[in-house]
Amino acid sequence: MTLQQLESTRAEIYKRAVKCGNCGAPALPESKKCPSCGAILEVLADYKIEEFVKESIDSITYRHDRIKLKDLDRFLRRTLPRPVPYNLRMSLQTMVETGDIKGYFEGNTFVRTEKVPPFEKDVLTTDAIANITSVLTSLLKGEQSFEIDLMEINTGVPKRILRHALLVLLGEGLVEGHFSGQEFVISDRQNIQDFIRRLQSELNTLIQ
Repeated sequence: MTLQQLESTRAEIYKRAVKCGNCGAPALPESKKCPSCGAILEVLADYKIEEFVKESIDSITYRHDRIKLKDLDRFLRRTLPRPVPYNLRMSLQTMVETGDIKGYFEGNTFVRTEKVPPFEKDVLTTDAIANITSVLTSLLKGEQSFEIDLMEINTGVPKRILRHALLVLLGEGLVEGHFSGQEFVISDRQNIQDFIRRLQSELNTLIQ
């Protein structure tokens, strides 16, 4: 078989295995929405789901070092671009075993025993955070989304820290939007000035 045929076969196998990440109900490959709960379905590569879930878990548990799995699951679902399948306990266990996160299970609660900052102390400055207002206002003129890379270049805030702050805000339900690759799309319901204020506030907590 050619490489193209192999990739096509892999994609088809994965599509046939799709299920709703919101409620877990099985769904046909051609379904646009879950027949059970109505959530919009999107098939993503396994590794992309895994990496995004790990990044979200790391950011959320940085804020909540002791959290019930049902609450972490609720926070996590807010950060995902679309409902996708994942196994929260397995993901956490893998992160602990590989050293990506330090912690343990206490019944249905996860306890994070060490919080490693997502940056060095001198990387984030108050001047860089102050740039958020003018840069975002400029990038969002007539738009409802912005590139994380452009934010890093124009504000001086590293993109890893920007993603971390945005994931925390999404998980907490303090802002509305979603990630689309390296782009962040702000919900039409979200007030832009409130979004900017909350992002700056979250970044400021990281240097206090």
